[in-house]
Amino acid sequence: MPHPLAAPLAWVSLSALNGVGPVKGLALARAWLEQGGARPPRLSHERWAEARRLGERRLLSCERAGVQALSYACEAYPPLLRLIDGAPLVIYSRGALPQLRPQLACVGTRSPSEWGLGCAREVAAVAAALGFGLCSGLALGIDAAAHEASLDAGGATWALLGSGHQQLSPPRHRGLAERLIAEGGGLLSEYPPDAPLHPGQLVARDRLQSGLSLATFVVESDRDGGALYAARAALRQGRALFVPVSPAERAAHPKHRGLRLLEAEGARRVASPQQLASALQAQRASLEALERESAERLKGLWEPRQERLI
Repeated sequence: MPHPLAAPLAWVSLSALNGVGPVKGLALARAWLEQGGARPPRLSHERWAEARRLGERRLLSCERAGVQALSYACEAYPPLLRLIDGAPLVIYSRGALPQLRPQLACVGTRSPSEWGLGCAREVAAVAAALGFGLCSGLALGIDAAAHEASLDAGGATWALLGSGHQQLSPPRHRGLAERLIAEGGGLLSEYPPDAPLHPGQLVARDRLQSGLSLATFVVESDRDGGALYAARAALRQGRALFVPVSPAERAAHPKHRGLRLLEAEGARRVASPQQLASALQAQRASLEALERESAERLKGLWEPRQERLI
């Protein structure tokens, strides 16, 4: 008989446990696989029954919303995302999955300058020309400009949401969300379809933008801007981080102070579209190794503990 974790319901139920985040949830899943049983170890029948009821409701809401629930143990789960610390137990997806092409995350301030908007569009165009998907957060400002420019250049783009699919924010970007799905991209979230937006969830999703991508490009940000969460996540995850070389007249601008801070922390300066293209081509070479590592991690999840120790 297959282990209960072979079915999406078990993973969705694990993710619904109160007080159990991705790290603790994955440890619980591994312990369950090793110890067996009808429910995860150290959980009472009542607590697990309630989690299963929540899991069933979440899967029903997915069915109604046209959203797919992908568990960490599913082969369709984005492979690079499986490698990060705190990888979601479940990814809720609408549209295509970003599996067949490398990704570049492009992020920045919600109140960019005209220079910043132009830079975001150039970054997106370079990525599209190289066959990279573009990953961002569907937010106002840099995110929206990058999504739109990728589509205009014939590329595909993915949005990482800080809410459920039925609670898109900002609402004015519903049309953009539908366009990116229609043109070969998709929407991804670690939250079930009806989950409302909370500020902390925007910070949490930033690790997913960088985690899905081979590299992250921060266009404009102040020293306390939200884009720095994605940038620092990229550095923690061992992924490349790029920032533009600011024109002389903007070097001291508030929206460029964050870029200087990131340079000091390890970001690589990019001076031109040609230099970005070269840097992305270099990053592409690491994709196959990362995908192999993800496949090994998935294989290792299912192997009995005894076999792994031999």
